[in-house]
Amino acid sequence: MVTDNDVGQNGEVSCNVKHVTFKLQSMGSKEYKIILNKPVDRETQGHYNIPVSCQDKGLPPLKSVKSLSIQVTDINDVQPQFTKDTFQFLTYENKDKDFPIGFVNATDPDLESAGQLTYSLLRKEKSNLPFLITSYGFISATMSLDREKQDVYKFEVFVKDNGSPSLNDTANVVVEILDQNDNAPYFTYPSSDPYTLNVQYHPQSKSDITVLRASDGDSGNNAFLRYAIIQGNDKQLFSMNSHSGALSFSRQVYLNDAGSYELVFVVKDSGSPVQSSTTSVTLVLAVSNETSPMSKSGPLQSSGRVHMTWVIIIVSSAVIISVAIVVSITLCIMKCIKHRDNTAAATKNTAYQAEGQLQNKYKVQSRTLPKLLLKCSRPVLGQYPRVGNFNFIEKYSKFQGLEPTLSSSLE
Repeated sequence: MVTDNDVGQNGEVSCNVKHVTFKLQSMGSKEYKIILNKPVDRETQGHYNIPVSCQDKGLPPLKSVKSLSIQVTDINDVQPQFTKDTFQFLTYENKDKDFPIGFVNATDPDLESAGQLTYSLLRKEKSNLPFLITSYGFISATMSLDREKQDVYKFEVFVKDNGSPSLNDTANVVVEILDQNDNAPYFTYPSSDPYTLNVQYHPQSKSDITVLRASDGDSGNNAFLRYAIIQGNDKQLFSMNSHSGALSFSRQVYLNDAGSYELVFVVKDSGSPVQSSTTSVTLVLAVSNETSPMSKSGPLQSSGRVHMTWVIIIVSSAVIISVAIVVSITLCIMKCIKHRDNTAAATKNTAYQAEGQLQNKYKVQSRTLPKLLLKCSRPVLGQYPRVGNFNFIEKYSKFQGLEPTLSSSLE
């Protein structure tokens, strides 16, 4: 409703709205209503402010503008939507009841009850799922799961809103059960414990005897098996491939090796903790008469591994001791040579010093020597070679029992 108190043309009013979504529709004199120019979507835009302009026909025309606020109300027109088409979860076996598996979630932009969601499981006929889901999408296990019985579960979840009419959606769920090393391996061959195995040996026989087999209900590393002989192989006659379980002769077979062997085998998995089992085999070995008897070196062959270990230890020790001795002798020789050189040098220096002192003490010129000394010394000089110093004077003086000062008194 638009009002204008003027009369005539001054009171005639026209209104308009410039908007792509809404428009004005005249209902008679000064009355209008706002209608939709196109549909509105509350989830896209829930509120509008529309300016309405009205102007009379007077001179000059007068104009008035007013803003109208329009709020779009919600209806349940949007279906809830899961965030994924398929939800995948991993969980370990042997967990307690109510162990969490994971969340599923969906969205619904509607308001109030139209946007409130409820989740549930879609159970097929004759299916007994060990899971439950809360109204807000939390999935948990209703019992302890065993991967060896079933390793994968596939089912559907259902979500609906509380609008009127209610809308809904579905999604797939895959739960994969991870393995734990909860199963010990077991022998499938031999099939009984204990087991008797008869073996006939001939010189032309191959070294292979048989292959032991085992199985493990676990998977991955928990089912990776290793074999070994743990008892009864005192003569080191047998060997076993740790991966294939093949049993064979480890050395030449002699007539003396014939007899019964109480062998104990073990199989272990690679899980954590390691699981294992054992089996006993009585191996009865019959050896052909064409087989050579045990040579004198036979015992060495049977315990060759042990002897070889001792040989390596002894040789290594001998080498280390020899090197230590050689180093010690070398150091001693070098020390002696150095000591000898130092002694010779010291002796030579002492001789040089003594000779210098003697020359200084008895240094005289030939013209001042007493005639008596020169006369007496001629026979002596004839007995000694001339060496360029005065050692002979000291010797002569000592021979005559004279003191070195005699020469100065007779001068």
